[in-house]
Amino acid sequence: MKANQRLCVAALFAAAAVLQAGSPPARAVGEPVALTPEGSYYMAPKWSPGGGLLAVSGPQYAGIYLVSVPGGEIIELADDPAAGVGLAWSPTGELILASVSKYRHHRRTNALVVFDVITGQRTALTDFVSGSAGSARWDGQGRAIQVVDRNGRERQFDATRGLAEIKPRPLPRQQPLLAAGNELVRFDPAAGEPVAISTVEGRKLNLAISPDGERMAFEIVGGHLWVTDIDGSNPIDLGFGNRPAWNPGSDGLAFIVTEDDGHRILSSDVYVANADGTGRSILAATEQVLEMHPAWSPDGRFIAYDDLLTGRIYLLEVRR
Repeated sequence: MKANQRLCVAALFAAAAVLQAGSPPARAVGEPVALTPEGSYYMAPKWSPGGGLLAVSGPQYAGIYLVSVPGGEIIELADDPAAGVGLAWSPTGELILASVSKYRHHRRTNALVVFDVITGQRTALTDFVSGSAGSARWDGQGRAIQVVDRNGRERQFDATRGLAEIKPRPLPRQQPLLAAGNELVRFDPAAGEPVAISTVEGRKLNLAISPDGERMAFEIVGGHLWVTDIDGSNPIDLGFGNRPAWNPGSDGLAFIVTEDDGHRILSSDVYVANADGTGRSILAATEQVLEMHPAWSPDGRFIAYDDLLTGRIYLLEVRR
């Protein structure tokens, strides 16, 4: 075979490999831009449904702060310990659901609370208890909150009636919850209790439901990142990764890949991949920045993340 023929064959194999790998769901446009100032530590950004605000937390997930995009103005909504762990915007963008903590005689207690973004008013859905206060999620329209307490009892609250407790009724498209013990469960109205979802083995962390409700992503403790159908079937291994965040089209994810020495994180970069497992590629990698907690904007134009070292929130414009 002549040299030029070998080059043509090699090019064909390379092109086929690219097609098999698939194009990534996003590519960076320009350089990341810092949204928050130096000297103030924030973390774990989550976009409002309208995309005009980011809800962030302070060090160790303390408090909830609202950051305007793109202006960067910051307003404190809550100062409770651990309020940023698992906070969830309502679909209307008017309320934020969170689990908050407080200490009684040096003992930590937790409760589920809803915050009004406009007025700052807070409404407790559960009492403060030792250990987990349970799991909660919004329905698709933001009209009700479904709570499964730590005893497996289901309760519902009507967001259109001042969060009054209402008689539990099946919510449309029951979605999985990450229950105590790091297992996936779904509330079964017929059984009257949560039932386990059969899927990839291992303790699960950072469950993320796709915007269309068809799939979910989660990481296995000490293992890889996975995507499955919403019932746990058809698992797809995305390789090593943490903290998955879906794009608005439900066909791609952003996540981080970290390295540590057993005591501290040495490097952390933002990656993207298609939900079918193809197109895995690095998106943001800066030697001086430990990129954490990626979050995709509702319009798909930006990914927000924080720097573990400085606590600054960054925006990265992306394009398909």
